Amino acid sequence: MDKWFKGILIGSLVLIAVGGMLAVTGGVFGGRESLDGLVAQGLLQISAAEKQDSGIVFDESFGIWSGDFSQRLDALPKDGAGRLTLEAGNVSVNILEAEGDTASVEGSDIYRAQVYVEDDTLYVRADSEAEWVNWALGGGRRSTETVGELTLYLPKEFSFDTSSLTMGAGALTVDELNTEHLYCNVGMGSMDIMELAAQDAEVYLGMGEVNLYDAAVSDMTADIGMGSLYMDGSVAENLTGTCGMGSMNMELFGREEDYGYDVSASLGSVRIGDREISGMSREWEAQNEAAGLFDLDVSMGSIEIIFR
Repeated sequence: MDKWFKGILIGSLVLIAVGGMLAVTGGVFGGRESLDGLVAQGLLQISAAEKQDSGIVFDESFGIWSGDFSQRLDALPKDGAGRLTLEAGNVSVNILEAEGDTASVEGSDIYRAQVYVEDDTLYVRADSEAEWVNWALGGGRRSTETVGELTLYLPKEFSFDTSSLTMGAGALTVDELNTEHLYCNVGMGSMDIMELAAQDAEVYLGMGEVNLYDAAVSDMTADIGMGSLYMDGSVAENLTGTCGMGSMNMELFGREEDYGYDVSASLGSVRIGDREISGMSREWEAQNEAAGLFDLDVSMGSIEIIFR
């Protein structure tokens, strides 16, 4: 009787937790979209949007640009040894290949931006005034509208020792990124890196989207909240992936047996090749004679890895 009652109690607690998480998800996605739809149709009045600071700290000792501009960069960090630090919010940022060996930056309809080199670090900052939209029935949300575009041109195959990319609700597109260490933090924005080479990469994702194409990484860590991560390319050694309510999809070169696995799923699913685990508290472990380990943990989201 005690075991039966314990089972009923655990099952009830699980259903309560699932219901609460689904309610939160509905409020974030469906609820927000429904309210936004009512606003668009004029059926729900909203108060005037409040201007808020993006939270990005600009260095007042260097120039801050606004509007439309085009500037040549007289200096860059040492190729292969310097650092890149990028922070952007509610703007579109592009990092493209320069036509020659000269780096430059262009801005269009920019609220604030600055690009400079200090202590062998290339700093790139850009934002627009973040708006908080208040609903008449209470509550509200931060606007995801993207205003302004900043484009940084770097010489072909220019590389960094460390690259730190932080995006709020904006969009970042990178043609090519060569770096020893990559750190990405994306909130509600999007990040597309069309060609990536890194010794190790860390990706932290809230509700946004990260796409890594033609990627060659030795070690990778991915922490996904409610967003989505896509990657095609290779992970030479270790992959640590944690997925809450989001998704992680990878198309990797190699074979399934090239790696060892430590996989667990609470209420979500993990699919690797032809093998899939899903449901409540499922685990799978395989210690192949391999150089790398894939350590994957899913709560209510999904992870899918296919090899080609």
